[in-house]
Amino acid sequence: MTVSDLTGTTAIVTGVSRGFGRATAVTLAGLGAHVVGVARNRGLLGEVAGQIVDPLTADVADAAYAVVAARLVSDYRSPTHGLLGCGVDHAPAGPGTHFSGPANPTTPGNQEATQ
Repeated sequence: MTVSDLTGTTAIVTGVSRGFGRATAVTLAGLGAHVVGVARNRGLLGEVAGQIVDPLTADVADAAYAVVAARLVSDYRSPTHGLLGCGVDHAPAGPGTHFSGPANPTTPGNQEATQ
């Protein structure tokens, strides 16, 4: 499958301050997605925002906590931000902490953080 246009979608990417998370955020933004970048380091998150042409929604948080992951999905799956296209978890996390389920905001409970 080739994805070339993600315009109108929102991608929550954790661990955006460096490595795979940073590269994923830059790539998804380049494909047109609105990126919600999540990292614990505000300074590094600002550097990533400088790499992305479309403004990045920066959220300074520790997504290793299930309650934070649930808040991210809840906050950014609103009509203001478009449909949640994907959640990409690159944050270091404890066992069992992850986003799960298909990206369908019309069905309650499809995106959930578990612990």
